[in-house]
Amino acid sequence: MYYITGGGMKVIALANQKGGVGKTTTAINIGTELAKKNKVLIIDLDPQGNISKALTGGMVEFEFELSVSYLFDKPKVANINNTIRPALSNKDKIHNLFLIPTDMKLSRVIETSLTKINRERILSKHLSKIKDIYDFVILDTPPNLSLTTLNAIDSADLILIPVDSGAFSIDGISPLL
Repeated sequence: MYYITGGGMKVIALANQKGGVGKTTTAINIGTELAKKNKVLIIDLDPQGNISKALTGGMVEFEFELSVSYLFDKPKVANINNTIRPALSNKDKIHNLFLIPTDMKLSRVIETSLTKINRERILSKHLSKIKDIYDFVILDTPPNLSLTTLNAIDSADLILIPVDSGAFSIDGISPLL
């Protein structure tokens, strides 16, 4: 436990190529629990946006002017602080829990980012600008090895790979490692 509670911002990525293994649920639960005593930022790197829906008060339709898409689309000019919003549960703010939401634009932005130099370090460069603000950053990734997942792995101090007992879930671990 010392590793997680040591000084400085800690970045935790949840990743598995298999969907439905509990990455998003685990991210929400870890983030909510850590926020009881720490300042926590959750970043939704999955274009499906389930964590964004859950932590914006249950919005069904969502599209945010400034989301994680903005950070990947304009990495040299984007200000990460402008994308952060308070996390909500049933329209009530959750103390110490913040969110950078995603939207459907992320898939398109990732495709255009594949030609950028240092594309796998876009997120870590943005996170370096807020390292003195947050105690923990939780990264929820899509069920694939996309550019957002590679950025999460590059940025993370700790990578959690949720699995269920099914063979397909376990099969997703090897390529990820």
